[in-house]
Amino acid sequence: MMRIVRLAVVALVLYVVVNESTPWIKDKLGSGGPDAAASGPVRCVFLADEANEKFGDRVGRVSGPGADPAVWESFLGEIRGRVSQAQSQCHCEKESCRKALEAMISLEDLLNDLDNRFRGGVMPRGAVSRQVGINENLNEARVLAREGK
Repeated sequence: MMRIVRLAVVALVLYVVVNESTPWIKDKLGSGGPDAAASGPVRCVFLADEANEKFGDRVGRVSGPGADPAVWESFLGEIRGRVSQAQSQCHCEKESCRKALEAMISLEDLLNDLDNRFRGGVMPRGAVSRQVGINENLNEARVLAREGK
């Protein structure tokens, strides 16, 4: 039971970190997303940011004490799909693509660790600092994409 409570606390902190930093980032850098025809670094960064935001919006609600395994599986599938979609757009030579891809690899690793924890494994170490690193990479990626890098 204590493990579930710890997972819920980590999930809540991750939720707060993502939700507090995303609006600030969008405010500082602008919130305009690319249109459907956008490609390259702009599309890559947009999709990566969307995946991270969706993760932060829902992780606390689906992983707490008494969480429904079917709801968790649905969440896991959705976020993995978003991460995969972002990764498929982030293979350009630009620095912004590299930063966004790095963020998605980190998010994928964090998601896998949380999944292991949900299934009774050990608590992931440094989950909050890992989420902060993901946010920082996406912040850098956004600035670089705006600069055409």
